[in-house]
Amino acid sequence: MNKIHIVLIAILAFLMIGSECIFGETKPRSQQSSLDRSTPGRTLESLAYVYTVSRNIDDYKRLLSGGGGGDSPSAYAFYFDPNDVGTIVPGSGYQIPQSWTYQEDTTATNTMFNGSATVEKAADISLDILNTGQYDDPSIPGNTYTANNVMIQLYLWPHDESFAYLATGPCDFEFVKVGDSWLIKAWYDRTGGS
Repeated sequence: MNKIHIVLIAILAFLMIGSECIFGETKPRSQQSSLDRSTPGRTLESLAYVYTVSRNIDDYKRLLSGGGGGDSPSAYAFYFDPNDVGTIVPGSGYQIPQSWTYQEDTTATNTMFNGSATVEKAADISLDILNTGQYDDPSIPGNTYTANNVMIQLYLWPHDESFAYLATGPCDFEFVKVGDSWLIKAWYDRTGGS
């Protein structure tokens, strides 16, 4: 091998190894590829990652508690903002209920991520959770934790709409610790009217 080949190989190796550091952008934890459920804050960051980056329903399910049965004391539920309950969704005739069970929520989320036979998947989704650091203490005592007034921004652009939806405001989350993982037991939406 001549000197030119050695220099080119060295440059290519450097670029392959160092390109993430030099040319790639450093991703915040909410956009990293693995799910971290070691604290309630990390679980919320993983939630943002799943909505914004992976859109993987199995990852989403791994963040929620009680997928087994609707009557399980640790069964997950999503609670709509009381200001939205009873509202008819334009064009669909669907009336917003008080809450969704684990199955209803994961079915709706899967449709948003991947579409269905009758509904196209969302063209774009972004979930920002703005204050997760305050829920990052790994030494939280007990097996339950409530995070109140967690500020979120959820942006959703459906394929068949000429406008996007933006929900901004506080949400409350209840967590249950299962083994070493903090899972979301309840999500209380408080963004009504946004």
